[in-house]
Amino acid sequence: MGEGQIYPLQGVISKPDPPGSVFYFFNQVPIEEIKERMEARYSQTITDADIKAFAGISEDRNLVHLDEEYVENSRYKKRIAHGIISSLFFSALFGTKIPVEGCVYVAQSLQIKRPVYLGGTVTAIITVIKTDLNKRRVFFRTTCKVKNKVVIDGEAEFYVQKINMITIELLVYLLGNKI
Repeated sequence: MGEGQIYPLQGVISKPDPPGSVFYFFNQVPIEEIKERMEARYSQTITDADIKAFAGISEDRNLVHLDEEYVENSRYKKRIAHGIISSLFFSALFGTKIPVEGCVYVAQSLQIKRPVYLGGTVTAIITVIKTDLNKRRVFFRTTCKVKNKVVIDGEAEFYVQKINMITIELLVYLLGNKI
């Protein structure tokens, strides 16, 4: 897919990395520090190569995605991306920004609100709506926008695994010794 842009995490109090902190080293937030309304964003422009690659992987070769001539006579007038492509950009944020690496997707609901045209720049936004520390779950609102208009809206749920402290201590040791 085309190159995207990850924006800084919103809602996180800026502070220096604690000594030996693996979490902050990877620019991730441990579940205990995740708060409602924390947000992260990722933007990417949809290219012809993105649409063709997705059509190849998914076997969805609908002409509204691939054929300029066909689509001129459709209600869209221009080629549109597969609806699900934009939702894939959430993965650029989950596990890399919020929550920590090793989290597991449990659920995702989506509503595709409007088409994304070839050349449109999609901004994926994930916003924390609640956490359940006992069950180690984080719940998000997931939204994609193009030109400030919502094209996808939904929610996601993640399970955050407990991280073995021995593994963290070993990683800190290796990083301290520059592996």
